[in-house]
Amino acid sequence: PAEAPSFDVVRVERSGETVIAGRAEPESEVNVTTERGESLGRARADSSGTWAIVTEQPLAPGSHESGVESEGAKGEKRLSEEVVVVVVPEPAKATAPAAAPVSKAPETQALAVLTPRQGSAATRVLPQEPEDGIAQGDLVLDSVDYDETGRVIVGGRASPGPRMLIYLDTELVGDTPAGTAGPWSPS
Repeated sequence: PAEAPSFDVVRVERSGETVIAGRAEPESEVNVTTERGESLGRARADSSGTWAIVTEQPLAPGSHESGVESEGAKGEKRLSEEVVVVVVPEPAKATAPAAAPVSKAPETQALAVLTPRQGSAATRVLPQEPEDGIAQGDLVLDSVDYDETGRVIVGGRASPGPRMLIYLDTELVGDTPAGTAGPWSPS
């Protein structure tokens, strides 16, 4: 069977400009589409199966879900087993208190999460900055998953040793120590 297309890299700037790369059947036509079926860009996979696009238009602020479809030389079509959910932040607005100079609100980074098209496999935060996940100092949130019963599973990295307390809203829902190499995930 033909190789299902997949995502390797999804880089989203705060402005919504997006670069997407992945793998597909060699020499197949690749189309990255939104959840509404609109094309974000097309490419041809090279002889090793790699492809890349730069979106034709920047993504607007908000949430977007995209998948990959490939079409082989014989017309056989395949969908990616995963989709990527991208959140583009609203642009920061300048604020001007009466007695203070104009300052700009802090900018948040774009977020891209790879998730299964169907089923309950793990999701993965795709790197947007030099670090993976969502970081605050040396604490990094790499994944937030839900199983079929609604149980939340989180994981990330921190300096080795500290006890990690996980809250949902203001309720303590789990705790675990960071491992000796720094990763953590509550049991």
